[in-house]
Amino acid sequence: MTDPFEHHEQLVRLRQAGVLSQAEFEREKAHLLDGVTASAPALASRRSGRRFWGGLAALTLAAGLGAVSALGIVQDWGLQGLTSAAPSAPNPVANTPVRADISPESLRQSPPERQVQLAMHAVFGGREPIVQTRDGAVYHYRRGQLVWTPTGAVLVAPGAHAQALPATTGTLGVFYLKEEQGAFRVEGRWPQALDGAIMGDPPEWEISTAFGAAPVIVSTAGGVWQGVRCETTTLTELAASGPVNLIAFRAIYDNTGAARDGGEVASIKGAISNIVADKSFDVDFTGSRSFTQRYGRFGQRYQRLDADPTQTMPDC
Repeated sequence: MTDPFEHHEQLVRLRQAGVLSQAEFEREKAHLLDGVTASAPALASRRSGRRFWGGLAALTLAAGLGAVSALGIVQDWGLQGLTSAAPSAPNPVANTPVRADISPESLRQSPPERQVQLAMHAVFGGREPIVQTRDGAVYHYRRGQLVWTPTGAVLVAPGAHAQALPATTGTLGVFYLKEEQGAFRVEGRWPQALDGAIMGDPPEWEISTAFGAAPVIVSTAGGVWQGVRCETTTLTELAASGPVNLIAFRAIYDNTGAARDGGEVASIKGAISNIVADKSFDVDFTGSRSFTQRYGRFGQRYQRLDADPTQTMPDC
């Protein structure tokens, strides 16, 4: 006779891994509980009722909350455990695929939330989404976005620094994935692909497909220093070999908080416009001064085409 306790653990594993839907999990659990009720005397001889029912209730609660089970099953990334006192140790099974309840051919057509779930598990395994870098920095990653490029899938995930200080910045992690039997496997890791803002915050970012065949991350980050706000926009292409920095330019300058009586106040903000795929784009600046900068693409870099010194942003 199959041990109901072990059977329930198996059901939890299958539900957490996505092999069973919630409805299927509840149906199988109901069948299991019906069988347990009928064979309670036999179970009592194998383990105490308190141990069995207490363990069964704990596992059921863990499954209902989407938490990690005692055996390290897939975590529900919607419930982020970012309050841990210490980072998790490196995960030796971070590249282990998670089986999907869909065929490999339809993985790209599955719901976006499902794609992100599989991608997050491929990158971080069954533990909290935490990475400790070689220099000792610890980043807590939030649920990211899965981007499909001409060569495959890429997970982009914002990471907050564990220490929210003026001297620390967050990051944007980029992880290249490969489809394999209805799951993802990590092929390339750039946990600190892009710098974030001060106080440990990740950058503001979005994905654009207007710059060419490969998607581009448009990220903006910076902060306020002694009353002066400075922010830089960076274009990063998700190329076949990995993320490529195309250009970075100052997008925001505002010294309102630092201007003294009689001092010059400047508040300027730039916005990208007139994008021509694989060729050029403009940045239109407005505010206390108005001007336009034009950038052209040369290989894997953009360069400024106009050299008028009056059409520049103030130094920070």
